[in-house]
Amino acid sequence: MKILVYDCEVFAYDWLFVFYDVKDNKTIRIHNNAEQLRDIICSPLYIFCGFNIKHYDNYIVKAILLGCDNVEVKHVSDQIINEDKEGWECDELKHKKLTQFHSFDLTDDMQVGLSLKAIEGHLGLPIVESSIPFDIDRRLRNDEIEETFVYCETNVLNTYKFLKLREKYLLTKIALGKKAGIPDYESLSMTNAKLSAKYLGAVKKTWNDGRKYVFPDTINYNRVPKKVVDFFKQIHDLQITDENLFATQLKIDIGNCPCTYRWGGVHGSLIKYHAIADLEYIIVDSDVSSLYPSLAIKYNYMSRNVSNPNVFVDTVAERLKAKAIGDKSLASTLKTPINVYTGTLGQKFNDLYDPLKSVSIRITGQLALTDLTCTLVEEIESFKLLNLNTDGIMYKVKYKEWEKVKKICKEWEQRTMLSLEHDFMKELYIASTNTLFAIMDNGTTKSVGSATNWGISEKGAWSINNNLVAVKKALVNYLTHTKSIEESIYENDNLIEYQMIAKAGKMYKNVLYTIDGETQEVQRVNRCYATSDKRYGTIMKRKFDKETDDLLGNLPDHVIIDNKNERTIKDIDKSWYVEKAIKMYEDYTGEFYERDLLYANLI
Repeated sequence: MKILVYDCEVFAYDWLFVFYDVKDNKTIRIHNNAEQLRDIICSPLYIFCGFNIKHYDNYIVKAILLGCDNVEVKHVSDQIINEDKEGWECDELKHKKLTQFHSFDLTDDMQVGLSLKAIEGHLGLPIVESSIPFDIDRRLRNDEIEETFVYCETNVLNTYKFLKLREKYLLTKIALGKKAGIPDYESLSMTNAKLSAKYLGAVKKTWNDGRKYVFPDTINYNRVPKKVVDFFKQIHDLQITDENLFATQLKIDIGNCPCTYRWGGVHGSLIKYHAIADLEYIIVDSDVSSLYPSLAIKYNYMSRNVSNPNVFVDTVAERLKAKAIGDKSLASTLKTPINVYTGTLGQKFNDLYDPLKSVSIRITGQLALTDLTCTLVEEIESFKLLNLNTDGIMYKVKYKEWEKVKKICKEWEQRTMLSLEHDFMKELYIASTNTLFAIMDNGTTKSVGSATNWGISEKGAWSINNNLVAVKKALVNYLTHTKSIEESIYENDNLIEYQMIAKAGKMYKNVLYTIDGETQEVQRVNRCYATSDKRYGTIMKRKFDKETDDLLGNLPDHVIIDNKNERTIKDIDKSWYVEKAIKMYEDYTGEFYERDLLYANLI
């Protein structure tokens, strides 16, 4: 089957489609021609790909093939966009037999709310929205049709670029499906969670015992604070509704470190803390190896919807073997069902859904980590807890007590049937619970949080963030003692690394921008840069029910919009970025930044 990437635009009396044939590098345009559309959609030669097509475009296709006229197609579009209806809920489509065709959506397993325009911006591509209003109440003129086709083609070609970015993800889905005898088109059409459920042979069942958690005997409850145990014992109090119970949390200090226990996991950390290893103290990151999969297997917390739990056990074993022999392709393929497995246990609409097993994994994991942490706090005199998260702890301890720490860890591993991996750090900065930066013993760095990360992230839901890359690089350079913030900024002339992608959601009526005192409406997604030219204002957004405006993002007072990539590095105010990076450093560390006097005259 050949892939056709497609997009559509809908107006009151016109609809347009653009299809791009990936293999033949050919573009097909369709305007108000239902038969031409039917010939393409119903051809067995194609599988269709797009951005958000499961929610929108596929239903526009189905409405047209059902025989809806232009007004009805527009009404379907408006119901989906303006009323947040699912396609099958639209008046024209309810209770109708709809045309089915093979397609896959690139928004699957992606960060919710990330639009194609925002992705274009983060990739450094021009961000151009249509100048033809979609609420125009007449037929489009020929020039307007052509402009709309060009706009739609741009969307399609940029979607194809996104398809290439996600190629590894898609090939992994196909490979996983092949192992279970699932056709390629079907594997591509499913999210990782649904594909994993099918791969594991899950059959949907109904469970009513989600709160019958059994506290395991592998935990030393004398070490776990009573408040923590009592917090989790609430699960047996059926007078508390699920909604109220799972909204509760417990705040408690563990070893003078403030921690918060929730039903999904525990997080605790010192704030604005900076530690440096020396001849007396070491800094250790002790993580549990594959915590959730290990709990699922060792404690029999696997979904009861799978008739043969050994499929999951064998998948974990096969992946470990693949990693050991260097088979990266197979290891990557098998990583998917392992990583998403425990998350699917708590997803009501997934065939693996088993609420008792889901909550059991999360409670037992927290109790086990708390058991280890509190034992170290009580028995190791120099132990200082720095960070506690769902699957590991970071701490500082005297080198002379390390052997005693290892002995405690070994006993815990044998008792809980879990394994620990210990990594050592030269230096550690902790800004907050989920924001830290470490220089490891081997010279590599470990970074958690947006302040020191940029680019594409495929961990969890796919996401991209290339905002203020120059600032983030300057911060990392300073934290690693490479160069001053000023030096990093003033030697970096890569304009796109200074961009800020400012996006307004659909709850806002419009986006406003001021130049020379005159306010104008601009598009919803904009690439902007800080400028020292005070003729330019900032970007504001206005809600439908308000007359006042809100600042769009954390933007400077003066910005230039550059959606077509027409500006140069000379147009931006680098001093603003220096100050931004310095503030980020001081907020991150709680330490005062000593300015580089070599650049004092440039600020």
